[in-house]
Amino acid sequence: MAAMSGSNFYAYVLRVFKRTDKETEVYEAMTDAIMDIKLRYMFEDYKQESYIAGTYLTGDGTVGYKIDLPSDFGHLIGDVIFIDDQGDRKTLNKRSKEYCDRVWKNPEDTTGQVTGVPKDFCIFSGQLMVFPTPDNTAYKYQINYSTEAATTITSSTTAVPFTARYREYLRAAVLMRLDAGMGFDEEAAKWKVLAEEGIALMVANDEFNIKAVQTVGYNDL
Repeated sequence: MAAMSGSNFYAYVLRVFKRTDKETEVYEAMTDAIMDIKLRYMFEDYKQESYIAGTYLTGDGTVGYKIDLPSDFGHLIGDVIFIDDQGDRKTLNKRSKEYCDRVWKNPEDTTGQVTGVPKDFCIFSGQLMVFPTPDNTAYKYQINYSTEAATTITSSTTAVPFTARYREYLRAAVLMRLDAGMGFDEEAAKWKVLAEEGIALMVANDEFNIKAVQTVGYNDL
């Protein structure tokens, strides 16, 4: 089944909710429910592989160490892979911003700037920072990531996340929020049970799909 549009999913919710005077609240509940689900688990449907171009030259002609992350970046998955100008690959060490500030010379200080093949990285202020400052703008960086938690759902949304396979559970999560917002705690609790069961099923199904095959080696003793 194809993913439902915003207007179609709205109609699907109203088959149960009935209230036609709460359109704004319904779309807000859709957005909030999707954000909640995507923040709980990095689903395969919303993972991306990106090859970020080499670092840029700063205004004074020195090589920069800050690289803008993709505009839809949500969560980093696994390691950052460094690819040199010959196509060779290696894994960079993930560090904290505090560690990089302590260990590496301030890259903003161009006097006697230390450059070389990057070893460490951190993510800070929406950017990938690599250390030491790269000595070649031809370097690339591969990252795997999940896309941002959610975009605002409206009637013109072409494909509402999770509705291709899990529309019933997403609707339950939406109804839970709507009933809770109106003080219908008993109804909200009912929908919460279905929503939580559905999210657990969604996660289990995703984990099953990506689980690697394990083999057992036997010794002929």
